[in-house]
Amino acid sequence: DLVKFWRIFCVNTVGIGLVRIDDPRSSNDFLGVYKQFSRINHSCSSNVIQDWKKETPHKIEVGAAAAIKKGEELTLNYLGLLGTWEERKQKLERKWYFQCLCEVCSLTEQERKNNDMVRKF
Repeated sequence: DLVKFWRIFCVNTVGIGLVRIDDPRSSNDFLGVYKQFSRINHSCSSNVIQDWKKETPHKIEVGAAAAIKKGEELTLNYLGLLGTWEERKQKLERKWYFQCLCEVCSLTEQERKNNDMVRKF
């Protein structure tokens, strides 16, 4: 049971709080599992973004990044917008133990190359 708990904890934890380059006191040293937020799945083309407020650093706010239809799954980009398809694929497999099958990762090889070029900027 402890091994199962640890596996679930490791892939569902979220770094807590603001991390700001201009504030040496900011830190992402704490991890937490959130009842709802930790269940949001990844997509390289996500429809929500997360935000931390300075006044409530342990509370995550989720906002729409695109139009979301009723019944549509909420998805979050775990990695940020940059990185090639290969880099994203490797990081997701290494850290979260899954292969992304989102619409971006399901593109043809040439479409993925075009998408990678766009993400460089």
